[in-house]
Amino acid sequence: MRGPRFCVLSLLITVLFFLGRGAAARVEEGTTLPPPEQSNFEFHNRDTGESLPLRSMKSRTTIQGPVALTNIEFAARNDHEKPIEVAVTFEVPRGTVLTKFGYFYGDRFIPGKMYDKGEAWKIYSAVTSRGRDPGIMDRVTATNYHAQIFPVAPKRDLRVHVTLVQMLQTSASGLRFELPLVQGTPGLYEWNATPFAVEARVAVAGRRGIGAKAVGETDGGKFPFAMGRAGTYRTVTFQRDFAPRKNLVITVPHEEAGAHAAVYSAMVGGREGYYAATIVTPKRFRDARVRLVSDGLTGMSLPTRFGDTDRYGQIHIMGRYSQPGVVRLSLRGKNGARFTVPIMLSANRVKSVVDNPAASLWADKRIAAMQMSGRRNFQPDIIRVSQRFMVVSNFTALLAIPQEELEYYRNVLAKQKVQTNTEAIGGGGGDPYIAVHAPEDATLVVALFPDGDVKNLVWNPAKNLWDGRFDIPFGTPEGEYRVTIIVVHKSGMRTRFALVYQNRLTGPTVNRERLETLTAERGHPVSVSVEGRNIARATVVTPWGERVAMVDGGKGRWQGEVTVPVSHPAGGTTVTVILLDGAHNSTEVTLDLQVE
Repeated sequence: MRGPRFCVLSLLITVLFFLGRGAAARVEEGTTLPPPEQSNFEFHNRDTGESLPLRSMKSRTTIQGPVALTNIEFAARNDHEKPIEVAVTFEVPRGTVLTKFGYFYGDRFIPGKMYDKGEAWKIYSAVTSRGRDPGIMDRVTATNYHAQIFPVAPKRDLRVHVTLVQMLQTSASGLRFELPLVQGTPGLYEWNATPFAVEARVAVAGRRGIGAKAVGETDGGKFPFAMGRAGTYRTVTFQRDFAPRKNLVITVPHEEAGAHAAVYSAMVGGREGYYAATIVTPKRFRDARVRLVSDGLTGMSLPTRFGDTDRYGQIHIMGRYSQPGVVRLSLRGKNGARFTVPIMLSANRVKSVVDNPAASLWADKRIAAMQMSGRRNFQPDIIRVSQRFMVVSNFTALLAIPQEELEYYRNVLAKQKVQTNTEAIGGGGGDPYIAVHAPEDATLVVALFPDGDVKNLVWNPAKNLWDGRFDIPFGTPEGEYRVTIIVVHKSGMRTRFALVYQNRLTGPTVNRERLETLTAERGHPVSVSVEGRNIARATVVTPWGERVAMVDGGKGRWQGEVTVPVSHPAGGTTVTVILLDGAHNSTEVTLDLQVE
């Protein structure tokens, strides 16, 4: 990002590590911020679920106006004696889009390219069946990404690169940047206590100086940050070997007092510009709406309606513009609150939409709007936007594969019609897993598939069983998929039985007749529950940023509890429940909540 215009500049940078779960944090009165534990990452052995030790994490962030661009490189260690498949889960901060994914194949970096999701998984499964090296990343929910890389050689490091574009959250004290440092997913993978090397550098665009010292406080004590300059940027650098329990948070104070706007904008080519703006206001708005007065400069701005907002609520707008100039943002609410603020759309240019963070944020909003639309099938349009802007959608995935392996797939494997459907239960989002408990001295253990294919299973001494993986053919209808197992014992006797898998192409089903309107008082907890089938995980997400993993109560019923902030305005709002099955298919349910 080069030479942007912006309306928020840095006077002082406040650096801290957010307090962990169960601790109390002081927040400005009337300000609602997301909980710190919602963003994290996890590397684990896909076969066993065992967490992989992280060796290092290096990040470089540039903050311009209300937008942060972060490049992160992780190094995780395979301490096993054999190659493994690594699964990676990223839970990114709210308002964040993951735009790039890749890994190192030896010393060579393999960048991910956007594919149709079905085609990406088909290529991944075909290539991994040969023991070769691809990586794939898809998107489970708006903030959750899932990746798989295979194989990772024994006693070697896996180096993974991701790029995040983040719309900074607003508070009374400034714009807040959050860097995920916590390793472990609440409710799924516990916090990993293994220390690793953290090196984080954040550069903030600004004309004025920042504080000479800054101190971050964690459970291990107070750590100093190095402050410096790099041209027109002010920098904060943190280095330490430890096991973070809290994410790194940097607050960039507002340049202006009272109501104002911050913006990042840049053009691509002659008449294609994108901007991302945030409105900062100490007022509460009821049924807030934004209108642009631009004399034809702007188009396709998203969103325009924000419902009821709190003081310093999250009012973010992304849009396109055709030429540089000044436009006016008008914010109005049904309670009579209103104001208008000018923003400058820059003439600065970047090489492509992929290099424009505002374009990534706009494309993410555009894709979300099309995915939620019931007017018609937008799938072809979603895939087109996703591939051009490198923003993962429900129908696309990032596939990182060495060029020679891709060429082999196209020239050989594709002609053999090696087609698979990996959206199936049993493998957790990839090719399903077979485990057979039979004697180690068995002569043969084989799996027979409905299409006539046969696979020999292999003795796994670590698990003390026979195992293997298989592919469900592409195009197989949803429902039961029966695999026949034959065990030939040392004595010559044969054992025959069937394993039944569920080929799932859709998310969990919900008993919508049992959904209820919730009622809660401010400052008090409210119980949230849903009933359904094929639910492996369930999470409640609230409009004030709280995110709670629900508990399986048995018989398809999942329960959780959230607390309405004292500062939350009375009236109607909604909470969202995200349901996942074992294949990472998702279903979202919206519940009405009346705050008294």
